[in-house]
Amino acid sequence: MVSEGNRATVAETVRVCADGMRDELDGVAAAITERIHAACPDLPAGLTDGTYASTLSNVDAFTTIVRDGIDPGLVPPPEDAQAYACQFARGGLDAELLTRAYRHGEHAYLHLWKGYLQRTAADPDTFAAATIHVNDLLFQYISSVTRALALQHAAEQERRSSPAATLRLAEVRRLLSGAPVDQLRASQRLRYRLDGWHTAFVIWEEGEACLTEESLGTLAPLADATGRALGATNTLTLELGDVYAGWANVCASAVDAPRDRPGGVHVTFGLSHRGPEGFRRSHEEALQARRVYRLGGRCGTPVSFGELALEALLTHDLKEARRFVERELGDLADGTGPRRRIVETLEAYLTAGSSLARVSRQLGVHENTVAYRIRRAEEILGRRIDEHQLELQAALRLARILPADPP
Repeated sequence: MVSEGNRATVAETVRVCADGMRDELDGVAAAITERIHAACPDLPAGLTDGTYASTLSNVDAFTTIVRDGIDPGLVPPPEDAQAYACQFARGGLDAELLTRAYRHGEHAYLHLWKGYLQRTAADPDTFAAATIHVNDLLFQYISSVTRALALQHAAEQERRSSPAATLRLAEVRRLLSGAPVDQLRASQRLRYRLDGWHTAFVIWEEGEACLTEESLGTLAPLADATGRALGATNTLTLELGDVYAGWANVCASAVDAPRDRPGGVHVTFGLSHRGPEGFRRSHEEALQARRVYRLGGRCGTPVSFGELALEALLTHDLKEARRFVERELGDLADGTGPRRRIVETLEAYLTAGSSLARVSRQLGVHENTVAYRIRRAEEILGRRIDEHQLELQAALRLARILPADPP
């Protein structure tokens, strides 16, 4: 029989580990996401961002459960987890795969918990009791969440099912997976030429976890209008996950979208590529542009992957990206008050090829003010700005888009 003292020790051990997990939330979610996709090769690569968002929200919810002693069965699936189930349904993926992904995530998460508990527990008995406690709570939580999501998946699937839409979605999924396809037959089924140029785009409403009938009524015609704005005579559009996706048979030198978009509706584009491989590549780039776009809290202006390619590359690991910014910018990473003006001036100065006159005209301040801010930047950095200039410019670009470190 476990004594009150032992229970208190186990509870404190679990609490300490939960706090540690919360401090490393991004890394924990990234590790679990990687394990899920490695264990489920039938999960489309395009779902990786959705898997990560769902995992992050579930880990955060479970951390609260173990810290505060909440009944796992009383906690509804987080919003990002619900959006993930909707992505499965709209993508023609069955609920069995969703449940399997959750179970692999559960095993990966429990493995991480054991590592934390082993490093924290004062003795083997405390470690064993804490592991059993966490395992029981996690099993209850995953069982409760997957039951709720299976029902949501079924309802979403039934609401959106039609034979023609299902066949078209399956064809697009095959193309995006990189699987071999009969190019002529696929083009006929999609009524869209696959042998030409493709400029992909994705459209979404901010704050919407799932596409609803109301949002579809807005996004579907907007997707068609976006293809026309690019100058395409042939456009393929369909709902795909939590976005409305489109491909225009055009090699676009510049992106464009209808000017009369409703507030809160955003568009990002991939670069133009040719053939079936270009169809997939441009879509992946549009999704990467969306990820960076949302990181930086941008709004309104359509943007292409070409404008955000460096940021997309540098933010695949958000934790390391933050560390890079902190290492390169030091106290300048604070970015508040007077230091914000210093950072803005420094970035403009480096972009302008170190021209005081150009920065003065751009910012509307005296050249002496620009020179003073550059000197202050060097004082705060503790080095000349022409040292490691490439790294400094990359850190400044990242600082503009990185979200605040999780608490």
